[in-house]
Amino acid sequence: MTSVLEWRKTATSYLGLTRAALPATVHLRNGMSLELDEFYDLETLWQVWFRRVYQVRPSDRVVVDVGANIGLFSAYAAAVAPGSRVWAIEPFPATFRRLQRCVEQNGLAERVECACLALAGQAGDRAMVSSAAGSELNRLLPADSAGEGAVPVPALTLTEFLDRNHLDSVDLLKMDIEGSEYEVLGATKREVLRRIRRLNIEYHEPPRRDCGTKQSLMELVSDAGFRLVHDTGRDDLYGIAYFDRE
Repeated sequence: MTSVLEWRKTATSYLGLTRAALPATVHLRNGMSLELDEFYDLETLWQVWFRRVYQVRPSDRVVVDVGANIGLFSAYAAAVAPGSRVWAIEPFPATFRRLQRCVEQNGLAERVECACLALAGQAGDRAMVSSAAGSELNRLLPADSAGEGAVPVPALTLTEFLDRNHLDSVDLLKMDIEGSEYEVLGATKREVLRRIRRLNIEYHEPPRRDCGTKQSLMELVSDAGFRLVHDTGRDDLYGIAYFDRE
């Protein structure tokens, strides 16, 4: 049975069988509550808490949530793996404030560490553009470009983030960063990726032709000693790839 108390109402709202009344607060059986402001929040709740598209294990101790958004996956990881510590990375300032609120309201501040920054191919100042459709679609602009109304954000490499937080071993790294996965993983040395036991990567259409392809991304991860367990994508433009150690 789902962890969501109002599971029937939530399910029919997501499926369009009833009108989704947003904003809304969804209550969980474990006492947590999650605030949903827009339809994409409801979709993320459905994917994470109903379909359980990310493979958290109860034995996980270190989880890194890259592209944490408003904290729905971070809260899920903390619930499934009660002995875990979660690092939640979200660069967009308004979304980060919602992430912090989710963590604080659910009493997770001692277990979920929030970082307001982006991961990128190199450290420095970058820019993000917001999506009118929903905060889940906000994206990092390429390093050599700027957009109208873009929001400046600080960026670190994955290596720098792991080192600064003394993360020599990561049980699960979940990544959903709207196309920046090519840049981030492409700039990460194989020995650093080997510090990670499992990867759940939501891949997207490459933002530019020179970023690589889904195939090159898969090969990069495989070269670091991972094996592809499952790929949900029907094409090269979108899906979730699950990697484990051989």
